[in-house]
Amino acid sequence: MFAKVSTFNPVPLVLTGPGALKKAAGRLRQVGYKRPLLVTDKGVASLPFFSELIDKLKEEKIDFVLYDKTQPNPPDTQVNEGAAIYKKERCDCLIAFGGGSPIDCAKAIGVLVSNGGKIQDYAKAFNTVPKPIPYLAAIPTTAGSGSECTAAAVVTNTEGHHYKMTIMDAHLLPSMAVVDPMIMLDLPPSLTSATGLDALTHAIEAYIALEANDYTNGLALGSIRLIFKYLPRAVANGRDVEARERMAYAQTMAGLAFNSAGLGLVHAMSHPLSATYNIPHGLANAMLLPWVMDFNLIACMEKMADIAIAADEDIHGLCPREAAAVAGQAVRRLTDDLGIIVNISEAAAASGTTADFEKDIARLVEDAMSDVFRPFNPRNSSAADIKAIYSKCWSSNTLELIEKLKSCM
Repeated sequence: MFAKVSTFNPVPLVLTGPGALKKAAGRLRQVGYKRPLLVTDKGVASLPFFSELIDKLKEEKIDFVLYDKTQPNPPDTQVNEGAAIYKKERCDCLIAFGGGSPIDCAKAIGVLVSNGGKIQDYAKAFNTVPKPIPYLAAIPTTAGSGSECTAAAVVTNTEGHHYKMTIMDAHLLPSMAVVDPMIMLDLPPSLTSATGLDALTHAIEAYIALEANDYTNGLALGSIRLIFKYLPRAVANGRDVEARERMAYAQTMAGLAFNSAGLGLVHAMSHPLSATYNIPHGLANAMLLPWVMDFNLIACMEKMADIAIAADEDIHGLCPREAAAVAGQAVRRLTDDLGIIVNISEAAAASGTTADFEKDIARLVEDAMSDVFRPFNPRNSSAADIKAIYSKCWSSNTLELIEKLKSCM
């Protein structure tokens, strides 16, 4: 029996480690670019390390144009605006500086700059972008999205009802990733938790994805080990340099893994939650992850047991199913330790919206069913399956009822 052909598509250059940010402008100048569109958000643009990048760009005589309007879950309107500025200002490359949203926005801007049309044109299937985006230097400020090393961008569609579109094509891969943990030292605990659990979701979904291979498996398991060990430390003490550095590596490793292996049902279900209720992506993933792991357990027991071991859990003497179940239990303990919101209603309220199960569930399920990452999931899922998983983490009352039923078993 012949093995299938697998894909592994890493970013061409990764500058990583404390002080990497100082090297970014020089590298850009070295490869001949002089007028980047710098894509970020106003929060990042107000921070000291942003000024450090600006100073370095000026030292290298790089005449940048600033676009600092990126919002969480960036809408298509901002992609259009950024592309228009790029063309008007005659920019020759892109710098993305921030979390996953500015990096994804910059990628989508690049798609329109190089290929024209509407961003919706490229979200109908994988590999629909004819020409590469301009040179992109991606500089993450959080340890979560992994977008600095992936060929994917997620943009919110505002034409009709809001939903998250995924554009995935090798032409979106950044030319350079700059991963400097010193940038992340002052992230607040809540953002550290949510982004760290986003990276954990990427690693776990990549490890069990149908397109996983030995390259991605090694990266994913390595990322899982680092996150379970160092995320609690990074949350407890944001100035813990070692923890920040290990989490920075973990998110990039997870991004490299899922860039080739794909993701799964957690992302298929979290995208509609973010688009409908403006729930941060990492938080949406964290709420869904243990429930989807429970659902997937029968399809990948051996790999779930591997995840449990990577989480430093003792599975000695357990039968295969019990050992596999430990992985989901480890994730639940981690989210509990970090104080993560675990139900959709409270997460929506915290984001200033209201989650109405009866009104919204049909649309949520429909969008999850059509998400591009659902086919990579190791277990087939129906609309009824997805509705059942949403219902389990909809409100605190639902969770309390489930816990009572478990205690009676």
